[in-house]
Amino acid sequence: MSLPVITPEAKVHEVINYYRDILKSHSIGIDHIEYDRPWGGEIWVKNEFSSSFQDIYFAGTKYSDEDLQGPPTPKFLIVAPGGRLSWQYHNRRQEIWRVVTGPVGVILNNSDFM
Repeated sequence: MSLPVITPEAKVHEVINYYRDILKSHSIGIDHIEYDRPWGGEIWVKNEFSSSFQDIYFAGTKYSDEDLQGPPTPKFLIVAPGGRLSWQYHNRRQEIWRVVTGPVGVILNNSDFM
């Protein structure tokens, strides 16, 4: 199964459904799916499956609830080409991201680019 790329021809919901099916193939429960975010969509994993999600997508890296400042809430973000996520600051939790496919650019501030 090849990884899908979001193009003008491929709708965001098709890519979301692709990753939904991958999660289901690993017997990872899905809490809910949002198809209509301004930047794309997201799949929320049920909290009781966070260890399985972590084993697959963050293999070899273990984060405790203390590291994350609370229990993990795993999810897939599907960002459409040209889509932009805004910087969010959380006092009560940490975010750990992993890019599964595609190029990504990260701007930390006006002078830093990754």
